[in-house]
This record gives sequence, structure tokens and C-alpha cells, in this order.
Amino acid sequence: MTGNASDIVISSKDTNHIYIVVNTKIWRSTNGGQTFVDYSNQLPATTQYKLFLDDYSNNETVYVGIRWVFISTIPCSRRGVTMETDFL
Repeated sequence: MTGNASDIVISSKDTNHIYIVVNTKIWRSTNGGQTFVDYSNQLPATTQYKLFLDDYSNNETVYVGIRWVFISTIPCSRRGVTMETDFL
């Protein structure tokens, strides 16, 4: 992973869980930032990501905002991506 981070969220329940946006990818760490894996799944390639981590959901839901209203629910088990494509 190289580049500048445009957004970062850290879980308040487990500070080892970190999500970071670099260029067109979302990266996830479960070991406090020692290593990261690509967590973008099937999201469109854009550099306008904004992250929100719902620490109070049962599955640590990450919401991803971009130019359009694409909302991504990426549970820890990586069961898939849900997107809504309504325009603002």
C-alpha cells in the first residue's frame, strides 16, 4: 500500500481494527496497523471515499460514502457489498 491516506477510522471497541482509504482502495488492519488487506471488495474505483465505522453494530459495519450515495456494508466475515445508487 502506497500513497496518502484520505480517511481513517479506528474501532473504539477494538483499536486493533483500523480502516484506511488510500487512492482508490479501502484497507483493513486487525493487528493495529502492522499489516493491511485490501477491503474494497466490489466498490467503484474513486478517490472520494469517506468512511464511517458503526462500532455498535453486531458485525462492525463500515459505511462508505463517495460522490454518489453508495453505501457499503462490509461485515467482518466479508459476506459481500450492498450498494445504493441514489444521487444526492
